[in-house]
Amino acid sequence: MFNARKQQTAVTVVLLVALASCGIGSVYTGSLSTDGGADGLLSGVGQSWGTGSTLSWIVDTGAVGGVSYQYTLTVDNVPAAGISHFSLEVSDAFEAADVLSDDWAGSLLVGLMSPDPGSPSLPSAFRAIKFDDNPNGKTVTVSLLSTRLPVWGDFYAKGGDSNELWNAGFGVDDSVLPYLDPTDPPANGSIRDHLLVPDTDFDIGRVLRVFKYWDNDGDGENDADLADRVQGWSISLDGAAPQLTDGAGMVMFPGLTGDHSITESPDNLFTGALVFDASNGNLLSTIADPDAIDVLMDRNLDIFIGNVPEPATLALLGLGAVG
Repeated sequence: MFNARKQQTAVTVVLLVALASCGIGSVYTGSLSTDGGADGLLSGVGQSWGTGSTLSWIVDTGAVGGVSYQYTLTVDNVPAAGISHFSLEVSDAFEAADVLSDDWAGSLLVGLMSPDPGSPSLPSAFRAIKFDDNPNGKTVTVSLLSTRLPVWGDFYAKGGDSNELWNAGFGVDDSVLPYLDPTDPPANGSIRDHLLVPDTDFDIGRVLRVFKYWDNDGDGENDADLADRVQGWSISLDGAAPQLTDGAGMVMFPGLTGDHSITESPDNLFTGALVFDASNGNLLSTIADPDAIDVLMDRNLDIFIGNVPEPATLALLGLGAVG
């Protein structure tokens, strides 16, 4: 019946296609401090940076053209020496070309950084973006756009008067082997005194994003109280430890290849799922009653789970295949 209800369904489909093709993502924030009261701790040497020093970050995986990263390091102690350089961990394959844009007024280098006279207390050698010749004294603010997704990593900063700072988790971890960063998915806050850094390559494996969708009032849009409806749902990949959906209703699994299975808990309130090609917003399939969703990760995928349109209705509209 192509009536008001079907028109409403068409609006819902258009909305979901638009969501899948635009820059939907998550914004993650966190902070580290020498004085407590933050999400984690800073460590270091030198007298004037030992108190009043903070590092904060904002990572937006839905930025237009890539992933945006913003970091602010401040040493507020009155006699504190200025910050000369700030280094941010990246993956071994990271190159300068992976920084699509930045606002740094000094020099920017990408390479292996090891303990030396310029960074004598660096806990371990690591590949990093080094922001040198800081023009702002006791504050470093770095904003960059990258092709890389966020993972947990380390940083290091050096200033005058033999002052040095790094995240307290740098070189200290609960893992069996030393110097291993947490493999937990991106989240707000800090995992064992680490920060989010640009690391995982979009081209190494594929990215799966899962979104909760809730249109309880039937107006073809997510309900106004979106966060109350879609936040906190448990999404598992291949039966591993679940992630909880954020305020935008999303969880993200990077670096995937091959066949995978996605489950949610609880699933009794939701009746369907839509699977999209994330690169172009094309609807690939529809699934009824998704107790489990099996996908082949041969491309980046976005999956919307919720009270989405019925598969038969989508087929009548020529959108998607009945799953």
